[in-house]
This record gives sequence, C-alpha cells and structure tokens, in this order.
Amino acid sequence: MDFACQAFGPVDVITFAGKLDASNGQRVREGLKDHVANGRPFLVIDLSDVGFVDSTGLSALVSAFKISREHAGEVVLAGLRPPVRTLVELTRLHHVFRIYATAQDAVSDLGSRAVSGSSAR
Repeated sequence: MDFACQAFGPVDVITFAGKLDASNGQRVREGLKDHVANGRPFLVIDLSDVGFVDSTGLSALVSAFKISREHAGEVVLAGLRPPVRTLVELTRLHHVFRIYATAQDAVSDLGSRAVSGSSAR
C-alpha cells in the first residue's frame, strides 16, 4: 500500500494506491488515527488508485471517520472505482461517508465546511 499526503488549507488529502486489505489495514488505521490526533481532523481519502478493499480496509476508514468526529472534523471519500463503490454501497457506508467523484471536489466542499465549522452530516 502506497500513500501520499497533501495539505490544502485545513484539509489534508491522503491518496492511497494498491489494495486496502488485511495485509495493511491495521497500519492504515493507526496512521490515520495518528494523523487526526496531530490536529488534522479534516481528511479526504482519495481511493482513485485503489482497486480492492476488504472488510479490514473498510474498518480502518470507519475508524478514521469516528476519530475525526471526536476531534470536530470529518473524513470523506473520493474517487471510488466501481468495485470499491459497490462494496461501500453494499455495506451502506455511503450513508456514513460523504462521497465525491474527485479529490478536488471533496477539498472544495470539505474546506468550506471546515472553515465555517459545519462538518456534521
């Protein structure tokens, strides 16, 4: 699992590439938790280069969502490929996460809500 982080004002975009599964889910969970705990609770998770996610990967994303809420932030998803989008919809997580076509769309919306303080869904 490769990843990169880029800051856009109050919002960080974390771009993953490869698989998000049992082989790396715990590492991803801890990394996202540490990131939020270090004062960056507004995250766009860009999954446009992720072709596979399993239940461990989804659990890491949900964990990040919960932790960000505890820090008055939000985690949103962007760039879901069809297999990943299908899994998110089957597990009804599209009712939990805001989902955007692109990371740019997500940054624009989440950034304005972060500044105004209206991150609650």
